[in-house]
Amino acid sequence: MTVQNERSTSNKGAGAEKARLGPSAYLVLGFIAELGPSTPYDLKRAVARSISYFWSFPHSQLYVEPERLAKLGLLSEEQEEHGRRRRLFSITDAGREALREWLESPSTTQTETRDLGLLKLYFADLTSPERVKEMAEEQIALHQERLREYDAIAEEMARYETLYLHQIPIRMGYLFEEAFITFWTSILENPPSLDPRIPPLYEDRPARRSSAKGERRKR
Repeated sequence: MTVQNERSTSNKGAGAEKARLGPSAYLVLGFIAELGPSTPYDLKRAVARSISYFWSFPHSQLYVEPERLAKLGLLSEEQEEHGRRRRLFSITDAGREALREWLESPSTTQTETRDLGLLKLYFADLTSPERVKEMAEEQIALHQERLREYDAIAEEMARYETLYLHQIPIRMGYLFEEAFITFWTSILENPPSLDPRIPPLYEDRPARRSSAKGERRKR
């Protein structure tokens, strides 16, 4: 294996760009710092069995981000001369410094919940009580499936006397799924009333708009 190109930038350029690094960049830097020299495919495999359970992002970034970080001097790149000509990325001193600064900086961004089930539930007044029940059943099944995945991971980890830090987030994932199951079970067992001020989308359900015309004006 020979070095085809090893990209670097001046400190000024790297510093200017570093401020624009997003979570995916630090994800790549972190994995390469842990795993050592890695190909984009190595990163994809590592993500699939770890952080993909709690951090969602386009996996295509694992092929784009390393090259960008190499241009910034945060990674170096080697390419095989023969065979599959794989591109192998390693973290540089500048990359380690950027990663260290990120790890030491406070996390001030509030947790974002982008859940399709909750989004549909918000607009469920436009549907019917039957559809709300179906939504709850669908979501319970979905989160129970993920919980079973976590159970399998926890069973595999049970053979270790002590867990490492990168294995601990599974606990939060487990609690997250349990919370969603509890929430949707409450919707299923004690469904909230539909707002009579909102006209239904379903033609086979009587309109509620006229019966609460005055109420709707108060909104």
